[in-house]
Amino acid sequence: MAFETTDKSDKIGGKVRLDISNINQSTLKGENANTDEELLQIIIDNIAMKGSTDTTSTEPQVLDVNKAVFRISEAFKSYSSTQNSEASLPDLIDILTKGISKLDTDLSVQKKVAEGLQDRLNEIRRKPTGDVNPQLYSSGTVEQNKLHPVEDVVRATEKQFVETKRIIGETKDIALAIASQPEDFNRPVSRYRGAPQAAPKTLSDSVKNVWIAIEDIRETLRTLMDDVSSRLDISRMDSIKTFYVFGEEACSLLASSRMSNAMVNAKDIWNETGVQMDPTCPAYNSNVPSTATELRNGTWYCSVGENGNVIGQYSNFAPFWLNVGTSCPAGETTYSTSGDLDSLSD
Repeated sequence: MAFETTDKSDKIGGKVRLDISNINQSTLKGENANTDEELLQIIIDNIAMKGSTDTTSTEPQVLDVNKAVFRISEAFKSYSSTQNSEASLPDLIDILTKGISKLDTDLSVQKKVAEGLQDRLNEIRRKPTGDVNPQLYSSGTVEQNKLHPVEDVVRATEKQFVETKRIIGETKDIALAIASQPEDFNRPVSRYRGAPQAAPKTLSDSVKNVWIAIEDIRETLRTLMDDVSSRLDISRMDSIKTFYVFGEEACSLLASSRMSNAMVNAKDIWNETGVQMDPTCPAYNSNVPSTATELRNGTWYCSVGENGNVIGQYSNFAPFWLNVGTSCPAGETTYSTSGDLDSLSD
């Protein structure tokens, strides 16, 4: 059996053969050994001699190495799973051999386990993290206080955004509208109660300025209305439920007016007395009497209200109503008082 040791001074961890010539053999009985096997045998023989009680014998006693008993350390007990404190050399070698074999098997098993764990870890890393289809609450694009798949919320939000965009226009159009504030906006019609934004940059700035301008216009209009104390008070002709249609042909107008009292071209007519087709006062198509709002001269007007159909021809000169009746007039007839209305017919 060769003895080997590690040269601690060797930087690369090289191994060197034990040189027995460096061992002091002067205290050993017997001839000097020249080989590892001879040295080991001399050591065993001297150990056997030292333990012998026969001091008179000069012959070296041969010791069977296989019968030598060795003390077992606590660490070796744990390794060999034994409670014995001593063991023979064959037993030690057997335990070491089995231990090495078991250790090699354990290492193989551990290697396979480690490889399996690594494969599992790699598989987990390749899988996408998080919920495949996460859910969340919506603020109003879909039903509130309920979890919805995120794609449903995104789809509803995108739809609402497109619809809102169609109503309010493109972002650049909103920016242009904000920048379209009149140049003389800083000069109020009467006075601004609040300080307007001279150069609005946001939609909120523009809305604020619009309200300031509306308040200024309303106040100015109210002042003008209060100052005009001589205005003429007039009322709707007949009632608030009576409307009139007008045209050039009396018969066709009277026939069409029977269709509905809510025709698109039906309008209110005002005069000073409120009496229907009063010949003593002019009539207007607005509650603000003026030359521009007076009815057209020579035009036929027919009522379509709850009191039945009454037709008459308007004149810009007194008497202001001619040919008033409930049927298509046969000719132009004039009257001077409202009491003659019932006697007029074809």
